[in-house]
Amino acid sequence: MRALAILEAVLILWIILLLGSLMGTFMSEGLIALVFKLAEGEGVGLTLLLIFATIIDMWRDKKRDRLIQKGKLEPNQLF
Repeated sequence: MRALAILEAVLILWIILLLGSLMGTFMSEGLIALVFKLAEGEGVGLTLLLIFATIIDMWRDKKRDRLIQKGKLEPNQLF
């Protein structure tokens, strides 16, 4: 579980870096350069990262709920 939490944190940091890069492109070069950068593949990468982070988070929540129902974990307790 901790490995998935670390992976999710890394994915979120990567997403933040990509968004920062896109914002920098927009601020320095304008909207047209941003559109071309997204068309080159950064938009696809960003979308895939968001999907992976969401799937990992959903799986961790489901696993946590199952552990709470079995009584192995209390509601306010972390993994």
